[in-house]
Amino acid sequence: DKSIEVAEQLIAEYDGPIEFKVLHHDHNRGLSTTRNTGLDAAKGDYVYFLDSDDWISDDCVEKLTEPLRQQEFDIIVGDYKMVGGQISGIELSFQEGAYHESGITHTFCNGGVYVMAVNKLYRKGFLMNNQLRFEEGKIHEDEILAFELSCVDKFFYVVKSVTYFYRIRENSIVTTNDPTKKLANYAGVLEGVKGKVERYKKIEGI
Repeated sequence: DKSIEVAEQLIAEYDGPIEFKVLHHDHNRGLSTTRNTGLDAAKGDYVYFLDSDDWISDDCVEKLTEPLRQQEFDIIVGDYKMVGGQISGIELSFQEGAYHESGITHTFCNGGVYVMAVNKLYRKGFLMNNQLRFEEGKIHEDEILAFELSCVDKFFYVVKSVTYFYRIRENSIVTTNDPTKKLANYAGVLEGVKGKVERYKKIEGI
């Protein structure tokens, strides 16, 4: 769809302090591999994932990094808004502030924080030290990572400001009305989670 050409043109026309780097695969290897490639190449202390269909608020990075002026967090979560379609998102039930959790928590089981990987600022060292990566070759890989995140000790901060706009497209993986396809997709998620349970089975609650 010539998206790379568009991105490179915008970068060429940009005049400012931000340094851009475009990483190429020799063929389309999927979202998980793309994210892992970006994670490996990242030089900063924190990483942020933005899907190509979506967009962020003008002050997204400013809002999410503001808590870091006081102390270090493993994850900073912003609020989001669904745009288009009839799907309503998972409500971010936490109030603004810092939270510390370890092991399987009510947060994950009760959907207190959305499972999407986007709109969360992750401390790169936290991800690398816990060997947290995206499951390659899976659909709904965000849910698998969310399960792993729920298993590890973490210090996170919730920002109750909408910093991300999630676009809903008809006939996408999320909106498909094909029950067979939906079941196959979620069976893949459960298979992926099952594969991680062995790693975390000693944690109370697994």
